[in-house]
Amino acid sequence: MKRILIVPFVLAALSACATAPTGWRQAIDQFAYPPIDTTLPTPQWITLANGMRVALIADHELPVVSVTATLRGGALWDPPGKEGLAPLVGALLREGGTKRLSPERFDAALDEGAIDLTVAYDVDQGMATLTTLAADFPRAVGYLAEALASPRLDAARLELV
Repeated sequence: MKRILIVPFVLAALSACATAPTGWRQAIDQFAYPPIDTTLPTPQWITLANGMRVALIADHELPVVSVTATLRGGALWDPPGKEGLAPLVGALLREGGTKRLSPERFDAALDEGAIDLTVAYDVDQGMATLTTLAADFPRAVGYLAEALASPRLDAARLELV
């Protein structure tokens, strides 16, 4: 019985939608938008002395340098019984300091240079990102290399991650 009462209301709602005024469509069609430039920049490929290939895309509009490094690894490669290891290591690469710098000194060095450095692992890869002013880039990329090549992985910092 309830189905029979609902059907007329549904039919009335559908017919109201079908006969709705189309004035709003005409108003939207009157807007004119400039074409969007979807041309992607062509990277310049550089091979470093250590064999690493780098794609460089220069944009001189702001004096800022951003670097993204893709890292091998991820949660798919966590050993059985140690699920969650990859994200933990990624966080400790950033938060755990380096062999040369304690975690607190590493944080202070990044803060002094207004250097944004993050390291994280996902399911199938890791990402290290670095953003800094162009003038501070040599020092900042040194900190990135230190974090990745000689991490301290300070266990006391586990609470932060």
